[in-house]
Amino acid sequence: NHHRRRRRKNDDDGGAMMVQHKVVEFANGKLLLNSHAILSGGALSLSTTRSKEAHHQSVVSNDPSVAILRKVATNSPNDCQSRHVLQFSTVTEPVVSSFVCTARCKLWWMSPAWGKDLGKDLPAETQYLMLELGENGRSGYVCILPLSGDKFRATLSGFHPMWEKRGSFLVVESACEEVKSDGIDNVAILSWASNPYDASKKAIKMASLVLKESFKPREEKVTPPVADVFGWCTWDAFYEKVSPKRIGRGLTSLQNGNSPPKFVIIDDGWQNVEPDKEYRTSRTSTGTSKENSREHSRNDEDREKDDDDEDDDDDDDDQGMATDSEDDDLFLNAAEADRKRDDAETTRKGGGGNDRDDDDEEEEEDQDKGGAQSAQGRRREKESSSKKEKKKNETNTEEQEEEEEEEEDEEDEEEDEDEDDEEDEDDYESSS
Repeated sequence: NHHRRRRRKNDDDGGAMMVQHKVVEFANGKLLLNSHAILSGGALSLSTTRSKEAHHQSVVSNDPSVAILRKVATNSPNDCQSRHVLQFSTVTEPVVSSFVCTARCKLWWMSPAWGKDLGKDLPAETQYLMLELGENGRSGYVCILPLSGDKFRATLSGFHPMWEKRGSFLVVESACEEVKSDGIDNVAILSWASNPYDASKKAIKMASLVLKESFKPREEKVTPPVADVFGWCTWDAFYEKVSPKRIGRGLTSLQNGNSPPKFVIIDDGWQNVEPDKEYRTSRTSTGTSKENSREHSRNDEDREKDDDDEDDDDDDDDQGMATDSEDDDLFLNAAEADRKRDDAETTRKGGGGNDRDDDDEEEEEDQDKGGAQSAQGRRREKESSSKKEKKKNETNTEEQEEEEEEEEDEEDEEEDEDEDDEEDEDDYESSS
């Protein structure tokens, strides 16, 4: 909101802030803004030049706050390479209060990172970098946008142990040993603006011109019809725990709220959320840890809700298993009835049913039951019933022994009582 207010004020003042004629350039190994160093200690072979294509675009044609960075040819045989690792900076000047960037964390995805010192905090494979100048951007913002051209692609990176140098680097590579070059045009776009939004727009617009309009800026694109249709993605509702039942609940809830979605995206997350090793060094960069990939933290209430939903799903599964078990019982009962009916029919016709041996009977029973009960299962049932019968007999034996002991105890008690009665009678007679 702060930057939007500043931008509106800038528009109301008729672009008064642009009258300051900010000039961004890279010369003598330094990134300069109005000849003041922002980054220093870079390679001397990096330099900016005005783009010839810029004259065909009125918005940036005469804007010195936009520049194109290129790798200058040295005409040395050793510099004709397929991969150039160029020192971009050694010192991040104090005017840079912070930065934010997006860097590739997987082959097909980028994640944000932020920090202050490019050499320490900038992750490898950075494809977009925004520098904040002064406290709360008081001196504006510089956008650095590495480009992917026809033959070479560029990325930024912080310190890497294998390079044996500290600071930040611009990596320009063709990914093909046969494609080599000494001088390379259009490796990055540099732009300045009073707010990060305009700085990004300037860089994107210039990149579109430099890359021969291989893409268009957002404001020049035609919005597809699907963008005007309300849809629903399941990720923020269920994360990895998406299920048909929960999707149904969500659709019902949206329908009841008079907001029926016209399309649904079922998203259960990535198979792997860990950053790829080739895009992350062993050092720890701020904002590049696992939580920056689509890992969302949820409070206890959300977790309890998930647990309740899981319990509901488990209950449904148990009910379904019970139903399946009942169906199996019906199937087995029907198969048993068919077998008995066939045996009776065979016996009535005198088909020699009594001549079959036990093995043939078992095989026929298995076939009649349609494989529902195997011979191995039957043996297990017999063993189980045998164990139960044995246990039952042992239990009965124990009960009988206990009853006999109780009867013996009762007899002993009766004998003791009889003896006591006889003693009492003797005592009575003696006293008489």
